[in-house]
Amino acid sequence: MATKKKKKIIYIVLIPVLVIVLLLAAYTVYSLAHTSKALHSLEEYQQAYSDITITQDSEGNVSLLPSDKSEINNMGIIFYQGASVEPIAYVPLLSEIAEDGYTIYAPQFPCGMAFFDVDTAEGIMADHPEIKAWYIAGHSMGGRCASKYASTDDNHLLGVISISSPVEEEFADEDMPLLMLYGELDGIYHGVESDDPLPEDTTICCLDGANHAQFGDYGHQLMDKEATISPEKQRKKGIKCILKWLHKHDNN
Repeated sequence: MATKKKKKIIYIVLIPVLVIVLLLAAYTVYSLAHTSKALHSLEEYQQAYSDITITQDSEGNVSLLPSDKSEINNMGIIFYQGASVEPIAYVPLLSEIAEDGYTIYAPQFPCGMAFFDVDTAEGIMADHPEIKAWYIAGHSMGGRCASKYASTDDNHLLGVISISSPVEEEFADEDMPLLMLYGELDGIYHGVESDDPLPEDTTICCLDGANHAQFGDYGHQLMDKEATISPEKQRKKGIKCILKWLHKHDNN
C-alpha cells in the first residue's frame, strides 16, 4: 500500500515537471525555426548601410565599423545576440552607432545561445588591442549574458547596455553604468520593477509603442506583443537612447 502511495506522489510531482520541460523544449524548437534568420542578406545590409563596413566571417561573426578610418573613435562595443537570432539581424540597430565612430563586434554563439559561451567577450577584447575602451551590450538572452560577463570582468568595461532583458543579480553590486532599454509593449520582458537589483548608475529608457522583437530584424517572436510603431521607428528611438548614454559615459 505504501509503495502505491509513493508511486502516486512521484507521478504527481513528475507529470507537471515533464509538461514544463516539454513546453520549454517546444518553445526552443519554435524559436530556432522561426527567429533564427535575419530578414535580409549580408549584401542587402551592405547596400542599405553603405556608410559603414559590414563583414561576416564563415562562422557568422559580424563586425561593423566606419568606412572612413578617420571617424573611428577607438571605442568598441561587443553585442550578444538574442536566443537563436543571427547576429547579422542586428545590423539595422547597430549601423548608426557604428557610423558614430564605434567599432562593433557581434559574435555568433553555439546554437545561437549566448549562455553557452558568456566569456566570448574576453577573446574579442584580446584580439583587438587597438581599441582602448569597451562596452558590452545584448538583446534579450544576450543582454542577461552580457551583464553576467560584466559582473566577472577584469578588463574595466565602461558600461553595459541591456536591451529587452533583466540583468544578473550579481551585476547590481558592480560599480559600472547600465542602460536598460526596452519597449512598453514587450511581451517577453515586462520592464524594470521597483525591487529589481540594479547598479546605482542605471539609466532606464522605455520606448512607447515598442515591442521585443523589433530591436532586431528577424520578424515576429512567439509570445511577443504587437508594436504600434514601425521597426524602423523603434530602432531609431532606441539608437537615440543608446548614443545619448554612450556620449555621457565615454569620457567618465
